[in-house]
Amino acid sequence: MDAVSSPYAGTVVSLTANTLGVKSEAAKSKRSSSKARRSLSFTVTDGAKVTRNGQSAALKDIKPGDSVSVTFDCKKGSSSRKVTGVTATSGSSGQ
Repeated sequence: MDAVSSPYAGTVVSLTANTLGVKSEAAKSKRSSSKARRSLSFTVTDGAKVTRNGQSAALKDIKPGDSVSVTFDCKKGSSSRKVTGVTATSGSSGQ
């Protein structure tokens, strides 16, 4: 599995009370010269800073289709990611 680095940018594809599903922007894979999109799920805790359209927000304010950048910390050798921030920009609806 390729390593994922912070920040992780993409489009929101799913959302629950504390989980954000993000499909990455097209990026070159280490194993292939073709461009691939990858979806990841992030658990967002209460301590994470969330903004949408430049204003402080709650995770519930983010909508599928929004563009996001997720910043996180990951301990070496661990696949667990601690989300420290989510910056969202509204999708085509402009809300």
